[in-house]
Amino acid sequence: MPLLPLPSPGHTTVRVFLGLLTMAALCGAEPKAPPASPALPSATPSALDSDARGWIDLLSQQDLRDWRRERFPATKPMGETNPWKLDVTTGVLRCEGTGIHEMLLHHPSRGDGIFHAEFRFVGPAAKPNSGLFVRTSPDAGTWYQAQLTPTGLGMLFGQVATSDAKPKRVSAGARYPGLMRPNGEWNVMEITCRGAEVTIWVNGHITAQATSLATPQGHIGLEAEFNPIEFRQLKFKPLP
Repeated sequence: MPLLPLPSPGHTTVRVFLGLLTMAALCGAEPKAPPASPALPSATPSALDSDARGWIDLLSQQDLRDWRRERFPATKPMGETNPWKLDVTTGVLRCEGTGIHEMLLHHPSRGDGIFHAEFRFVGPAAKPNSGLFVRTSPDAGTWYQAQLTPTGLGMLFGQVATSDAKPKRVSAGARYPGLMRPNGEWNVMEITCRGAEVTIWVNGHITAQATSLATPQGHIGLEAEFNPIEFRQLKFKPLP
């Protein structure tokens, strides 16, 4: 193992440094720093801000008739309590997701387009978590989810149903926790699907790009995952 430079004598971190060095020698490897998020591309405006034409308001029905609760994961039973409620005055869809894990899918199924959503976590949740779905089957056999949790923000992951009942897991992008705005402030995410390609844009930056979506269309959706969260400006723009 190559030698590592020591801090100057008398430095307050010498003992800590030597302890790390000794542990590294015992483990046969040098101590490693936590991996950093890749550099972000230059900031760009959202698709909605760039062109406000052609968008479908997914919250236009006050009774949420176009949205359906579905089990997620598919093997888990549906909860007895409906956590979703739309405030028609503010246009905010609130999910009282404490103790609940499910998804809310919008109908009909959609193909190429841009899914725009604004979200914020509310309350003192210790581990806020949720996600946005695209190209998802009603039975949750195939799904693609953009992570909204701060520790995974920017990633796309999911699974594709197969004939042998062993779903194929997929993932793309990297985690950018620094993009999450302070608790209570609105975050903006857009997911663009075109053919087999998907791009995730979060708060001004592209964080994930993938080129292997196996399904040409599917449902847009939201995830309830044990924590309260609010959504607004849920819109979809079909692409030619």
